[in-house]
Amino acid sequence: MELILLPGMDGTGILFQPFLKSLPQDISTRVIHYPCDKELSYKKLVSFVQKQLPKDIEFILLAESFSGPIAYKLANNKKLKAIIFVASFIQPPNKLLALLKILPVSFFIPKQLPDVLLKFLLGPLASKEIYKLVNKSLLKVKSHVLAFRLKEMEKLSKNNTEIINKSIYIQAISDNLVSAEHAVIIKQVSKESKIYKVEGSHFVLQVNPERCSEIVKNEIDLLSRTR
Repeated sequence: MELILLPGMDGTGILFQPFLKSLPQDISTRVIHYPCDKELSYKKLVSFVQKQLPKDIEFILLAESFSGPIAYKLANNKKLKAIIFVASFIQPPNKLLALLKILPVSFFIPKQLPDVLLKFLLGPLASKEIYKLVNKSLLKVKSHVLAFRLKEMEKLSKNNTEIINKSIYIQAISDNLVSAEHAVIIKQVSKESKIYKVEGSHFVLQVNPERCSEIVKNEIDLLSRTR
């Protein structure tokens, strides 16, 4: 069974590094990277990811933040055993979008985010190394692509008809960008679901990778035993 990771809004996969370092090495993982220079809609990203999914082996999708709607649209794949949503959503994330109405998009995507904003986004558990990792990931993506992805989140439908066989939701207790209601929304469209509340900010995979990797490992073990 393979764990396939879908990244947050930057799309680079760079921000998975702390989590992957904490994950046991015997777990097979693969990160799907989104184009850094192309404005691909959610619909196009679903197709982009679908082409890269395994056809002969079972897999689990881990969808961080922005990627929740992509994983959700792939829920009917017969080889998919579960979706792990991390600080994610399948409907417009109103807290994040409300913040964007106050601050211009350009404020969020300069060459380097100021420490004051990083502190707000990452929370007290984040180290300076995590600050550097966030800025490194943003530098790789064209600013117009990031702006486009923000707009795509705004267009998400609230009419969710797909049913997920099994969902696991890792909810950051101190998430400033995605409210707790999104875990409930995902639970409502899942035949089977679990919600884990984890200490940390919206970037919970980065600031609390040990606890997140423990949850993921245990869930993979459970799924492997029930195959």
